[in-house]
Amino acid sequence: MTAPVPEQPPQQPQQSNAAEDAAIVAAIAVLLAMVPAPPIGRLITLLTQHRVSRPAARAAVALVTSTGRDAVLPLGPAAQGMQRTNLLRRAQYLLAAAKRLTRTLGTNPSREALTEALRRERQYWRQHLHASDRRTQAAALVDSTADTASGQVIDPREPSQPRRVLGWRAVMDDRTTADCRAAHGRNFYADQEPRIGWPGTVHVRCRCRPVAPWPTRRLVDGGLLPHLPGRTREVAASNPRR
Repeated sequence: MTAPVPEQPPQQPQQSNAAEDAAIVAAIAVLLAMVPAPPIGRLITLLTQHRVSRPAARAAVALVTSTGRDAVLPLGPAAQGMQRTNLLRRAQYLLAAAKRLTRTLGTNPSREALTEALRRERQYWRQHLHASDRRTQAAALVDSTADTASGQVIDPREPSQPRRVLGWRAVMDDRTTADCRAAHGRNFYADQEPRIGWPGTVHVRCRCRPVAPWPTRRLVDGGLLPHLPGRTREVAASNPRR
């Protein structure tokens, strides 16, 4: 439905809510990252200040914090970045779950209603955990591939620090999506997640993988590398500061 100028004022609260949601997600992420354990009471209080009922906040926080923390492993640049991404996604999930439970349960839910609502919410939670694991595995694969098969380029803006480059390989058949097809045969920086995500995370059944860089300057995100990716020794030899 299209409407002229009178449609503009109702959009302003929606934009404001989006900004508020972004702010609370950032605050939730900070609390979830606290050690040795997230502060349950502060999380609940934060949610109840943001159009969430207390029963819903308690239930959502208990669900998200009951799983424990991700294992702490040696991380490369891609996996470190993915840890931060997963933390923000978990904060987004917690806020969304609390809002869903608020709409379903109201302010004074029965035990039966809470049990049923949580049963449904656990399905979403399992999907969230699966997606987080898939992103983490994809980032770890980027790091390991970069350690063994990457090329390097020298960015004229940072000549003292060559950057590692990998290639994007998609399985090319009738199931290949447009994004994966467009990325195939291009390169990406191993320390900078492309806008479509790491290979293997573009969509649920993504079959893309990182490989040694292709002989091209074309980047997945568009634009060009400063030169064709060279081997580590070639780049080091051409860099007088190393």
